[in-house]
Amino acid sequence: TMLPHDAAVDSVLRTFMKGAQENSTIIDCSTVSPSTSRYWNDLLGAEGHLFVDAPVSGGVVGATKATLTFMVGCDELTMGAHVKPILETMGQRV
Repeated sequence: TMLPHDAAVDSVLRTFMKGAQENSTIIDCSTVSPSTSRYWNDLLGAEGHLFVDAPVSGGVVGATKATLTFMVGCDELTMGAHVKPILETMGQRV
């Protein structure tokens, strides 16, 4: 997700959980509080999903030009196997 606030993330992820495929990876690039990220990490992790917090910098211009910068919170194995290839399509620095 890349949403503007906590309530939007909560709404989308609650809907996601109703029909989520097993062992899904969720990359959240939203502008949210640390407590929201921790909450979803814990809740989704307990359900067998992987939640990755990846705040973004670069704004609309960076998104349009695929030059965003992502600050990713996950282990190195997850980063290389799942996350980095996806984020590199949208940004230059991961």
